Amino acid sequence: PINGNDRAHVKTGGSVEPYVGLMFNDYIGLQGGLDYSLQPPDNNHRRGLQPGLDNESKYTQVLGITVGPRIEQPIGDLFALYVVGQGGMYKGLGGRLNQWAPGFSLGGGFDVNVTPNISVGLFGRWHLAYMSPHPYFLIGQVQDQQGPADANWVTAGLGLKWSFPHPAAPPPPAPVVAQAPPAPLPPPKKEKIVLRGVHFDFDKSNIRSDARVILDEAVNILKE
Repeated sequence: PINGNDRAHVKTGGSVEPYVGLMFNDYIGLQGGLDYSLQPPDNNHRRGLQPGLDNESKYTQVLGITVGPRIEQPIGDLFALYVVGQGGMYKGLGGRLNQWAPGFSLGGGFDVNVTPNISVGLFGRWHLAYMSPHPYFLIGQVQDQQGPADANWVTAGLGLKWSFPHPAAPPPPAPVVAQAPPAPLPPPKKEKIVLRGVHFDFDKSNIRSDARVILDEAVNILKE
């Protein structure tokens, strides 16, 4: 807690802040997430002195649901600086805060890329919720800590990010090379048929029977 009114009610606690986002390019994106903070009570033992202070020993819990822009500045392939600004609603889940209220957070940090998908880094954020801790006035509370005043606190810690890189663009298609037309087929080979051993009977027009095989082969060649 960073203002006097908050410090009169709670002490430094812990925070978990899961988020998801989408980067439209290397520099600008949109991020939304949850902010859960848990703060121990001041435990100044006012319970017996101040009526209605039955939650003095309870931890104060706040859950925020926010969304807003994220601006990044890559530094080479290894580092990235970023700032975020998000607005939304906060809900007090118990302790000194138990109502719904609008609010926002501002912050930033840097990431170190361990692998193409995994980054680790440090972050810091300032949160403001438009709701006041109850009761507004505490016995023994100094003047500059008197309420009501909006709750605001700072969180800082280690961050872990898993990224889904944009798929690489497919390579351009290989240029089409015009192919030369196929070479013309060679002209058909001319063959000669020479008939040997084809004889006629003496002084007649009758072809002898032993020439039949030669003539049949000649017919087959002519048909092909």
